[in-house]
Amino acid sequence: MRRLLLVTLLPTLLLTQCHFGSHVAGRTRHVLASAGARTKALTKKRPKKQPKQEEPEKGLRGLMNDGQALAGASTGGMPGERPGGTAGGGAEGGVFDFSNVVQTQAQNFGRVGWHSSLTTAAQDARRSGKPLLILFTHQGSSSAQALENTLMLTPEFRTLVSEQFIPLRINYANTDTRQSPYYRDFKARLEAKGYPTVVVTLPDGTEIDRIAGYNEKDAGEKSSYTKAYLQRLENAVKNSGKAAEARRQRLESQRYRTWTSKDGTKVFARLDTLDANMATFTTEWGEPFKTFLTRLSDADQAEIASRRGEG
Repeated sequence: MRRLLLVTLLPTLLLTQCHFGSHVAGRTRHVLASAGARTKALTKKRPKKQPKQEEPEKGLRGLMNDGQALAGASTGGMPGERPGGTAGGGAEGGVFDFSNVVQTQAQNFGRVGWHSSLTTAAQDARRSGKPLLILFTHQGSSSAQALENTLMLTPEFRTLVSEQFIPLRINYANTDTRQSPYYRDFKARLEAKGYPTVVVTLPDGTEIDRIAGYNEKDAGEKSSYTKAYLQRLENAVKNSGKAAEARRQRLESQRYRTWTSKDGTKVFARLDTLDANMATFTTEWGEPFKTFLTRLSDADQAEIASRRGEG
């Protein structure tokens, strides 16, 4: 009897066991899948929150001091430093005499060596103290081409610009320049709405004057229009000098003064640091440089000695 009952119940027990096993296996798969999903969600890399970018400094001055944003930015470094090397005429770490941070005579008399990079032009202006002459041009503009093929070829223009300015020519017919966000922003901030536009600024970007357009019909080497244009540029040189002098007077309250080298070269700068043999300065346009104390004039060496004595 027991044997018969076991035979009768055996299929039912086997069926129940299979159902239970299937249920457990299914439940196990569900649990494992859920755990896997949670693990994947936890281990998935979340995008990093981008820091809020600061608002760039408004106006031309911000762009002048933001030359590194430009593709092909300058090599940087101290005044007089050669790309990929140490400073000219100095030991490792950068030692410079005053000739690296003062105005120099034009290298090419009567010829204009136009910069094509705002970075290098602004750097040269800060080092030399000369105003920038910025030409916004486009090869597709007949007026711009007339300016470059007439007035800018005259000896008077070449001499004036090569001696008194740091010239920068930005050609917006160039695809890379036209598509560059930096140069688009530069053009917009200076409000150069047409070609040609000439803007004269101090090395820090303070605008002195601008000349928009060019009357090609009245142009001519001896024409009154050409003479008036050149006179406008000469006045810009004078006004740049006046503005720079007024700026120096304001900087005197910030420990800036005129320093003189042994050979009589003068630099308006602020003394930043001193050690046993050297001094570090910052020029009025923000260019740092170092020099041996023995290169300073006797009067300046005495001034430094007195400062040390007071300290």
